[in-house]
Amino acid sequence: MKKKLKFLLGILGILILISIVGSFILPKTAFAIYQDKAVDKNYLENLKLKANVECLQNSQCPESFECVDNKCINKNKTNICQKVKLSTNSKPLEVGEPINIAKKVLTSIDLPYLLSDGKILKIIDGELIEYLYSPVILIGDNKIERTNEEYFIKLKNDSFIYLYRFTFSNPVDFSDKEIQGQILRILGKEYIIDSKSNNSKIILISTDKEIKLENRKKAKIKKGLFFIDIEGNIVNVVRGKDGNIVMFDIGFSKQDKENIKNKEKYTDSIFDAVEFSFNDVNEELADIRIGGNC
Repeated sequence: MKKKLKFLLGILGILILISIVGSFILPKTAFAIYQDKAVDKNYLENLKLKANVECLQNSQCPESFECVDNKCINKNKTNICQKVKLSTNSKPLEVGEPINIAKKVLTSIDLPYLLSDGKILKIIDGELIEYLYSPVILIGDNKIERTNEEYFIKLKNDSFIYLYRFTFSNPVDFSDKEIQGQILRILGKEYIIDSKSNNSKIILISTDKEIKLENRKKAKIKKGLFFIDIEGNIVNVVRGKDGNIVMFDIGFSKQDKENIKNKEKYTDSIFDAVEFSFNDVNEELADIRIGGNC
């Protein structure tokens, strides 16, 4: 019995050691995987010419330029750090009202570089098929409240602070080898669709992380050799009649579901790209903003 216990503890120790060592080499490994998984440059160039656009991803732009909305834009002219108020001049955020009373949905009009549109492409029998996508952020239906002199946003148990939604113009088959290797631009950063993706799970690879998205589960990030659940979010994947993916979204909330206090900030737990900030309350009017985490 003791020998068996020692053996199991030994195996556990080895697995822990492998995981720790893997976590140190992940950034280099992720970058190498990112390069290795990218679609062939000649094929990508053919897609670009067929689509008659300036670029499909950053690699097709000059150095110090990025591909945004299929145009090469100087990085100095892009601003993924931009933030917007959830109030408007005609509709301020008053204590006692929901924070989405003035703005329920944010689009590329509000945050052009964080929520830029894009496309993935495929050629079938010489015909170009486009899968356009237009990401949006939906603001949760949570109210600003006050107890004594303390102001806070009360989070509902069944709600989220905000929801990031990715909708395609045509259902996408994520198991298609011609789709895999292409990129999705997510919150100002490129993610390659991994070859292990299918219509049950989407695996996305950037230069420094790997993310797994599965329906009705928490998003996962790879740490060393294993994917680890990330708390405070839930993934939703919508499929069409053919089983291909029409849309996926991620609802973000605090891990402990505690209220958001005045002068508190929340940063998304997966992409580390969005910051939600409850800045202050002045004469019962709240200053709440959302945008890039910079």
